[in-house]
Amino acid sequence: MEKKLEGRRVIASMKHYFILKIVNDMGGNEDLYFSKLVKLLHGKITWAHALRILKQLHEAGLINTKKLGRIKVVEITDKGREALRCMERLIELMQPIEQSTKGNSS
Repeated sequence: MEKKLEGRRVIASMKHYFILKIVNDMGGNEDLYFSKLVKLLHGKITWAHALRILKQLHEAGLINTKKLGRIKVVEITDKGREALRCMERLIELMQPIEQSTKGNSS
């Protein structure tokens, strides 16, 4: 889904959601570095695509990245946690729609 807001392109996809979810769930317990994050997506996303999404999330202020030597560590921001809560609520609201469309297939 894309929408123009004051000249900025806003993108929300399940891949953005999954990355935020992983960073939120794992970021507090251990250092989550970029290559580990991509591996956790189980090959569902290419390295280049993951880098592009992380850049978008960083530019939106949803995650922070920092270099520790050769490793780039990823952590979620307060704004990122709020975005994640909103995405989870949207997914929750959409579930009845998904279930009703599955039951109507002919």
